[in-house]
Amino acid sequence: ENEVRRRNQEKQIAASLMRFPSVEKAIVHLSLPDAHPFIRQRIEPKASVLLTVKASVHFGEQQAQAMAVLVANAVVGLTPMNVSITDTDGKAYTTGDEGVVILTRQEDYRLERERILTSRAQQQLAHLGYDNFTVSVTADFDFKQANMTRTVYDPEGKVVSTETNKKEKTTSVDDLAAGTAGVQANLTSSTGTNVPGTQLKTDINDSTFTYLNAMTETVEVDQAPNLTKLTVSVVVNDKAQGVTDAQGAVLPKVEEGIKDTIKNAVGFLDDRDSISVIFAPFQDIVAPEVTSAPIPWQNINEIVRNVSLGIAALVALLLGFMTLRKMKPAPLADNGAATGGTANTAGVSQLGDLLKNNPDAFAQIIAAWANSGDANSSAPSKPGEKKAA
Repeated sequence: ENEVRRRNQEKQIAASLMRFPSVEKAIVHLSLPDAHPFIRQRIEPKASVLLTVKASVHFGEQQAQAMAVLVANAVVGLTPMNVSITDTDGKAYTTGDEGVVILTRQEDYRLERERILTSRAQQQLAHLGYDNFTVSVTADFDFKQANMTRTVYDPEGKVVSTETNKKEKTTSVDDLAAGTAGVQANLTSSTGTNVPGTQLKTDINDSTFTYLNAMTETVEVDQAPNLTKLTVSVVVNDKAQGVTDAQGAVLPKVEEGIKDTIKNAVGFLDDRDSISVIFAPFQDIVAPEVTSAPIPWQNINEIVRNVSLGIAALVALLLGFMTLRKMKPAPLADNGAATGGTANTAGVSQLGDLLKNNPDAFAQIIAAWANSGDANSSAPSKPGEKKAA
């Protein structure tokens, strides 16, 4: 039951992978360990995928990573790290190491950009004929990620950061009565020793406030690859029409025209990129002669001979069977039994040698024998003759 379930699961996953436009055929193998309650060490499941990639479609590491995620999500306990993907051309795709995957994606991006730029340049030079030029574009990219922090102040908006206030408060406090209780103690004295009076008390409270303009801080991450340099190389056939004059010299402004066309097609920058245009004769491409393979007449004759021998043997066997049905056994004398047996054995041996060495002659003999037997059997019997029992 587990085996049938595993095979059905493999077929379902393979059918899902074949829905990718770049996959022509997919074969999936699952290694699912059996669960044992007495085994502590857990064995992780694994998967292996074999792909037949279409010749006209690009298949890269990014698609392989997506396939690994799909397969891992279809099987319980399976991780993309344990999914291996290969194609019928012998190329293995990385699905587990994130660092390698990132490097592979960067390489795929660079190759794709070079292909696009080369295609643009070729389209601009199509008037020369695709057999009269070659274009090569090499692009260098910087894939480093840059983090940038931006702070913006709003002069119209204010935010209180610190506020300073200073407050003073003065209060009067009456002195308490002192001395002996009586009239004399309440009388005003010139020294004021025993006369109650008024005192001033000051309270100071300081607070400071600082105001700042409104500020907005933004952190930006630049993940786009930065093109650092383009190197363009163009080789033009000097025998192409409109490239050289009657003396074979390159026409004026042809090289500059090709350079300007290429620069506009690939986004060329003079202070960053470089370009070279070379005029050289191209060798004429001679189509290889197509020679038909010689007919193996010897083998055909051998085959015809074997077929004819087989047909002759079959006809001889059929005629012999028909003849034996028409023949009747004759009684043998006791005294000549041994001699007749030896003669029959020799006759059978001779017939076998004749059939092996000359089947056509054997077939003619059997046919003549059959015709003579039919003539004898069809002739009317004379009166008085008795048929053999």
